[in-house]
Amino acid sequence: MSTSSTGRRLPVGLGLAGVALAALFVVVPLTGDAAAPPYSKAKIDCPRMATAGEQVTISGTGFPALRPVALTLDGSTTVGSATTNASGAFVATATLSGSVAPGHHLITAQVIGGGGSVVRGECRVKVTEPTG
Repeated sequence: MSTSSTGRRLPVGLGLAGVALAALFVVVPLTGDAAAPPYSKAKIDCPRMATAGEQVTISGTGFPALRPVALTLDGSTTVGSATTNASGAFVATATLSGSVAPGHHLITAQVIGGGGSVVRGECRVKVTEPTG
């Protein structure tokens, strides 16, 4: 037996190495991806430019698996829907109305995950007037 700095008696085999090992498990902080919230990597891709009245392809990754996806324009107008696959990815066709004003617009993909959590991904698209 040996004596610790607090006066406690320790078995000779442990000594300070046993104390240091115990501290290692308590002190190690979570960093990087291990501390990131679930689905924090959800993202969608859309074309940078589109014409009013056109159909565009929207794809997404990092969403909850096997869930319905709602696609909206500027947070209110539904432009499409899809379902995520087993990996949490989707590909959908969004239809932009011919009455969409020219300019920058926000397309949002929203998925309701387990426990009612809402997972969103957003991208910006510049809409131009149809020609002709």
